[in-house]
Amino acid sequence: MTKNPDQPTYTFGTNVTLTALPDSGWMFDSWSGDVTGSENPTTITITGNMQVTASFRDGLAPQITNITQTTSDPFDTAPAYGWVNISCLVTDNIAVSTVILHIHHPDGSWGNVSMTAAVDGYYYHSNTMFSVAGNYTYTIQATDTTNNTNTSTTNIFSLPPNWEINSDGVCDILDLVLISNHYGQTGANGWIREDVDNNGTIEVLDLVYTSNHFSESWWT
Repeated sequence: MTKNPDQPTYTFGTNVTLTALPDSGWMFDSWSGDVTGSENPTTITITGNMQVTASFRDGLAPQITNITQTTSDPFDTAPAYGWVNISCLVTDNIAVSTVILHIHHPDGSWGNVSMTAAVDGYYYHSNTMFSVAGNYTYTIQATDTTNNTNTSTTNIFSLPPNWEINSDGVCDILDLVLISNHYGQTGANGWIREDVDNNGTIEVLDLVYTSNHFSESWWT
C-alpha cells in the first residue's frame, strides 16, 4: 500500500490518498479499519491515530493445457467395445474446485459432465456412451476455490459409424474392399473395424450390413 503524501506523521485534517498494490495474480478486494469500501485508490482524512488494512483476493483463473482425446483401438461406436477418453491438465495458484466438460453432440444436444481428478493436476472423462456418429465439439471449464473461472477453446472429435470402415465420411466401395480383404478372418469380438457387427468373424453379414448403408454420409 502506498500513501500520498508519504509522511511518517500527519497533522489533523490532512487528506491522504491510499493505494492498494496487489501482487501478481491477486486483486484488491476491500478496505477495513478506519476506511471501508472497495474504492482504490481512496482518500482518508486524518483525525487522530488511524489504522487501515487492505485485503486482497486471488485473481488468477485456472490454466487449462494438454487437452487430448484418445479412443479405443479399433474405434467402435458400440458402447460394449468403444470408448472416448478426454483429458487435460489444470493448474491454479491456489486450488482447483471443479472441472466441467461441456459436450455438444451431433444431434444438437448438450451434456455437462464433471471430469475426474487423476494425479498431478490431470483430469479426465472416459465415456463409452458416445454412440451417435458425427462430429462432437467440447470445451472444458475450470473453476478454482476462489471462484475464478476459465474456459478452454473449442475442440472437436469425430465418431464414424461402424459401417464406414476407413472413416473418410462416406460409405463406398473402398469400405467393402477393406472388409473383403479380411474375409474369413477371425478374432475377438470387435477386434478390427472390418468386424462391423462385432461377432468376431469377417463374413458376409459384415458386407451386407455395410452395403445397406452404401453412399450414406455420416459427416455432420
